[in-house]
Amino acid sequence: MLNEEEEKLFTTGEIAEKCGVSVRTVQYYDEKGLVRPAEHAPKGQTSVRWCFVVMICSELVRAYHQDSRYVCPRCHAVFQPPLKSFFTLAHTPKARKLTCPSCGEKGWCAEVSVDRSDAAASRIAR
Repeated sequence: MLNEEEEKLFTTGEIAEKCGVSVRTVQYYDEKGLVRPAEHAPKGQTSVRWCFVVMICSELVRAYHQDSRYVCPRCHAVFQPPLKSFFTLAHTPKARKLTCPSCGEKGWCAEVSVDRSDAAASRIAR
């Protein structure tokens, strides 16, 4: 039996707010078929049940993790941390406190996107 919160339908804006992302991000995942709406609300908004909000949030974290790499402040290695570390350790919008798999240094590692990680590593190495 679902409780009242689980039965409630959420709009795109409510999903975005609960997940801490933009409405456009939720719309993008809807267009890609990752959001399975319970029904389509008026004006093309997507309405989903609470269990789907949780699933959407976890998929957004996984997608963000997949596209993120970090640069070690000591050895300048570019790496992707394990999902658990990525999700649970202290972070700012541009850095995360991680342990480098190459040198073992634990510190604030700068975030770089996948497509820029090679360029960032070569700039830092110079």
